[in-house]
Amino acid sequence: MDLTVIKVTVSEYKKDIKDPDGSGPEAGTEWDSALVRACNVSLGEDDGRDLITNYGVWNLADDDDGSYGTLDLTPSPAPAPQWESFTKLNPGKCQKGWVALERPENVAPTTITYSFNDEEQTRWALS
Repeated sequence: MDLTVIKVTVSEYKKDIKDPDGSGPEAGTEWDSALVRACNVSLGEDDGRDLITNYGVWNLADDDDGSYGTLDLTPSPAPAPQWESFTKLNPGKCQKGWVALERPENVAPTTITYSFNDEEQTRWALS
């Protein structure tokens, strides 16, 4: 995704991750993780909105219109460095980190989606 004000990328995807202590998700679910990066190209105060990093903008999707969000678990089982939420990215600044996503174990995700302020969405195909 390369809008005029932000640039977002997904560079890696890992299936079936575990906590560092070896524990995993509840029966019937799996945890996956994606290495993501967001850059504020030029979004500033003059635009009337800020670029605040958030977990809720990342989702897994499947070919059957299913959407599966980020894992709400602290601490996160995602690898380091982890995505930091609620960080303001000023123009010219970037953030990179892993997000953990939760999905039913019988779902085969085909894409990762990013939604910017619920206005625009982009997708990355998973191989």
